[in-house]
Amino acid sequence: MPSPRPATLLTGASSGIGAALAPHFAREGRNTL
Repeated sequence: MPSPRPATLLTGASSGIGAALAPHFAREGRNTL
């Protein structure tokens, strides 16, 4: 079952990036958006 692994990696990477950029967008993201 190699399909769940890429999905998990992509989800983990996206969530990790989102968590890392969350505080940044929380501060300056409001002005950008």
